Amino acid sequence: MNAYILAGGMNQRFGGDKALYRYRGKSLITYPADRFAAHFNNLVIIAKDSAPYTDLKYIVLEDLLSYKTPLAGIYTGLCHTDIDWNFFLACDMPLITLKAVDKLARTIPRTSANCEVIIPRSPEGLQPLAAFYHKSLADVFMKTAEQVRSLKDFLLCRSAEIVDFESDKPFTNVNSREQLKHLD
Repeated sequence: MNAYILAGGMNQRFGGDKALYRYRGKSLITYPADRFAAHFNNLVIIAKDSAPYTDLKYIVLEDLLSYKTPLAGIYTGLCHTDIDWNFFLACDMPLITLKAVDKLARTIPRTSANCEVIIPRSPEGLQPLAAFYHKSLADVFMKTAEQVRSLKDFLLCRSAEIVDFESDKPFTNVNSREQLKHLD
């Protein structure tokens, strides 16, 4: 399987590129990247502009679509892959664990033939930015791209396998510098 880390986003609440923000000596995006690199065939960063990420040791793809939504990054990754199931993760989830991703991946053999997404549900709700997406969604996305740009709206009409988690912790995303102070 491949893993894609979405480095896009507008970062309005964060006040700068949070993917490259230094947290405890390294950039925020390197926490999940370093944790998962050995466990996936390829680990790829997807960004609007690849230039800021060229110093990292990972492949970087630029979004194929111009608008700023996680769907653009997911679409880019699904166009890049030749593997059916691919893991997509937001760059601002430094606490995501291999155990959580393994729990999702173990669902793949049990999914129905029409399943398109394997998505975690924590007490906080669905976590679409830490989920497995099937390659077939690239074609579906292009047919609906002009009508649906919200990931949440897109998922409403997709066949998904929901995997329940007891804790929100692995899916904690950082939207402000203040949140970084309270991660521990």
